Amino acid sequence: MQKLVITLRAARVNNGLTLKDVAKATGKAADTINKYERDSSSIPRDLLCRLLQLYGVDGDVIFYGRESDFIGKKNKSA
Repeated sequence: MQKLVITLRAARVNNGLTLKDVAKATGKAADTINKYERDSSSIPRDLLCRLLQLYGVDGDVIFYGRESDFIGKKNKSA
């Protein structure tokens, strides 16, 4: 059985949060959060830990890398 993996954007949306909500909760700009949702490969560890806590997910369920790569892999396996 394949393990469920989601993007940071999916984790945020699944929790009913907007970029503005997350920006306020983390003290970061919404553009910064959006940048790391598009490519989480270089997200600072402290921000990642804060987002995981905010979203209530473990780090092992998050896809790390470019969101477009994740979508591409998902479409190829369908």
